[in-house]
Amino acid sequence: MGFHGLAGAVYQITLWIARFAFLNILWVIFTLIGLIICGAFPATVAAYHVSRQWVQGKSISIFSEYLSEYKKCFIHANILGWSTAPPVFLTVLLALRLAVISQSQYSSIFVMIFSFLFLIISIYIIFLLPVYTHYNVKLGGCI
Repeated sequence: MGFHGLAGAVYQITLWIARFAFLNILWVIFTLIGLIICGAFPATVAAYHVSRQWVQGKSISIFSEYLSEYKKCFIHANILGWSTAPPVFLTVLLALRLAVISQSQYSSIFVMIFSFLFLIISIYIIFLLPVYTHYNVKLGGCI
């Protein structure tokens, strides 16, 4: 039974809201199941995979598709995600150290440089997992 007009639009909007709410609940649960440290990256990749299936117009079982993608990409997603953690950590650490320790006239320049580096690395990381999911890239091709 299809809805038309305003009722159809409201139905479609609420359907998408319910799907994303369920997907977010799955993300939180599977991140916790992975003990947060090992669960965040595969949970994110699985969420990207499920949302990509929706955008392509495929009718899928959300839970089973999410679970299979989570299991399939658990190790690769963790390797990919944690390989990007050291540059971010070092950039933030160096920027904070320079901001706190250095009182020279050049300290603000160093902070701006490290802030710019942090921004570039953050953009890289933000796009890394969706590109990995969308193009089914091998692990070495993303890094």
